[in-house]
Amino acid sequence: MASLPLSTSRRLLATLIMAGPTFGLLAMGWGFLDSYRSQRAWEKHRAAAVARGVEYDFTRFAPAPVPDEKNFAATPFFRELLSADEAAQKEMAERLKLHPADEATTLPSDRLKAVRRYDALLDEISRAAKRPAAVFPLRYDQLGLLSLPHALPLIRLAQLYQFRSKALLANGLPEEAAADLLTLFRLAKHGGAHDPIVIMNLVETTLFSYAMEIYWEGLISRQWPDATLLQVQARLQDFDFLLNGQKAYQGARADYVSQVELILRSPSEAKIKAQPLYDEAYQKIARAKPFKGWVYQNLMHGDHLFEKHLIASLDPAARRVAPKEEKIIQRWFERATRTSDASRLLAASVSIPLQGSARRFAYAQTVADLGVVATALERYHRRGNSYPETLAALVPTFLEALPHDLVTGEPLHYRRTENGRFLLYSVGWNGTDDGGRTFFSKQKRRFFTLPKGDWIWPLPDESSEL
Repeated sequence: MASLPLSTSRRLLATLIMAGPTFGLLAMGWGFLDSYRSQRAWEKHRAAAVARGVEYDFTRFAPAPVPDEKNFAATPFFRELLSADEAAQKEMAERLKLHPADEATTLPSDRLKAVRRYDALLDEISRAAKRPAAVFPLRYDQLGLLSLPHALPLIRLAQLYQFRSKALLANGLPEEAAADLLTLFRLAKHGGAHDPIVIMNLVETTLFSYAMEIYWEGLISRQWPDATLLQVQARLQDFDFLLNGQKAYQGARADYVSQVELILRSPSEAKIKAQPLYDEAYQKIARAKPFKGWVYQNLMHGDHLFEKHLIASLDPAARRVAPKEEKIIQRWFERATRTSDASRLLAASVSIPLQGSARRFAYAQTVADLGVVATALERYHRRGNSYPETLAALVPTFLEALPHDLVTGEPLHYRRTENGRFLLYSVGWNGTDDGGRTFFSKQKRRFFTLPKGDWIWPLPDESSEL
């Protein structure tokens, strides 16, 4: 390629040097214009959403206070936990762990003896769990630094209840085991149903899994008294993981918008209350992009992600879920991270932990629905020593109405099996009927180890490993 004559090169260089300030001013002008247009677009969008009833102030999601006598969180154990410093809180949670030697004990009498040292605490929790509300004094104004010191202790308490309930069943004490089972269901409700926080609602599904595991064991061994079956069926019908999950997504949306708007309004305050988002995402991008247009664009993209995909993935009114939204969300995150799209990176950094959560809420609700039908089937069996040919025979004597498959909206799949049992299942997240086949990863099977394939009411001989 021929080079420019020396005189021409000098003239071009001189022109670029003289035009430098002009280009700089044009770039600044474009930056200001982009910021202004992005800000106006967000303000218009926000105003329209607020007019529809959308709440963007996360502090408004804090549950209303309740009297101590009605508040599970006001029991002495949680009062001590919540007033302690972080180190003491960790120590209290650690004290709730069973010793590995106790967990390995196989003799029923020894297993019951191993958990007896927790009896006083569990009795306290059992009494408090009967209270109608669980309002923990959380600092909703802390936004990205909201502390949840009660989450791990709740899980540890559930593990203790499950261990004791199994030991009671093994020792031929089903009525005492049933009391612990019902407390486990109450713990699950208190774990997340009162808090519009995604993590706590996922904790609720975990607590629920401990209850369902012990309930299933007592059900297949036919140890639960008839009265317990009626109580559990009513409890299961009271769970609404889709509604709680949707409320939690609405809370997460408000938390995200509150953090980003605080960064725009008061960076010094955001550095304290929204520290992870401010330090780990905003500051890194702001060094290269000093104009704020990209921040307002993150507000728009993030709000769209929550409303059109996360919140829309759960429909509690229709009792349906939309697995396709999970694929859209996954592509959204891939675009944000692969291309380092500054207009999406703030939203992505806050929302990444929510990926897959809709599937967990859907699975929890499916297990609850399957549990309702399985309980009605057991009650039917106890009356006539056989299972019905179709689920329609359960209505209205044993069930007022049959739940449907959350994924397809069609009836749940059911058939009697040659071994005198039954197969009951949903088609699962893939929306395909795999004939009642389900697969688990190579790990101990639990109710909330999400399977591939169909979502079945668990029976010991009906699971495979990948």
